[in-house]
Amino acid sequence: MGCDGGSIPKRTEMVKTKKPPEQVDEEERRRATWLLCALTKKILKQPIVICPLGRLFNKEDLLKALLQKKLPKQLNYIHRISDVMDIHLTPNPAINSESNLQIQPQFICPITSQEMNGIQSFVVLKGCGHVFSRKAFKKVPTKKCYLCDKIIKEDDLIEINPSKEIQKVLRKQLIQERKSRRKNKKTNDNEKEKEKEKEKEKEKEIRKKKRKEKQKEKQITKHSKTNKNSNSNSNLNSNPNLNSNSNSNSNQIYDRNSKAYQSIFGSKEEKQKKPEPKELFTNVYLTKN
Repeated sequence: MGCDGGSIPKRTEMVKTKKPPEQVDEEERRRATWLLCALTKKILKQPIVICPLGRLFNKEDLLKALLQKKLPKQLNYIHRISDVMDIHLTPNPAINSESNLQIQPQFICPITSQEMNGIQSFVVLKGCGHVFSRKAFKKVPTKKCYLCDKIIKEDDLIEINPSKEIQKVLRKQLIQERKSRRKNKKTNDNEKEKEKEKEKEKEKEIRKKKRKEKQKEKQITKHSKTNKNSNSNSNLNSNPNLNSNSNSNSNQIYDRNSKAYQSIFGSKEEKQKKPEPKELFTNVYLTKN
């Protein structure tokens, strides 16, 4: 049974100790990072995308995880599909069957024909997404892409599967950039709102000015009308001869000896035959109208 003097137990049998961490072979880890998807650990198949930290993913698997919102905490820096970039890889012509995909690397550099297995460092161009080894740029230095002739800038090179230390630094930079973008967006939005408010105030002032001008015009027209009426009445009152003249002219028509009567009825003989002037004037006036 033990502990009766016949056997001596060990410490591991009496006390529970923590198990030592499993040691993973570095070659297997390297193959997993370069040959498998960083999310599903499946074999990389085109279309393939790369994240800002340099990890490789199968695009379809990443899309499903984003739609279902099942990304792990390690990949919480990926919020949408625009956070990753499509890359163009040249397949390895030495691979003919799917059976040896897990042993041999699937892609190579189109310039140096080096296999993308993690021994040699590879780089992606931001402008076009083509992948080359660093040796290609050392052997054949250029300022344009080897395949599509797009201009290469200083910050256009993204290293594939960098070390963990570099990934930590890149992650911090990414978080800081996003924070600064949010702040800039807020400031821009506030500035836009202020500009809109200023424009609204200007429009209000313009409307007020137009209303005041219209009111002034109305007042001016009213004053002009009243002045005209007052002037006309004053002229009549100041010139009483006008009314007397008009009455005298109308009375001249009824007088037989007046020039107006003679101009209408002619000679004295015709005057005697004509009826009285009042009746005749009324008849002529009615016929004219």
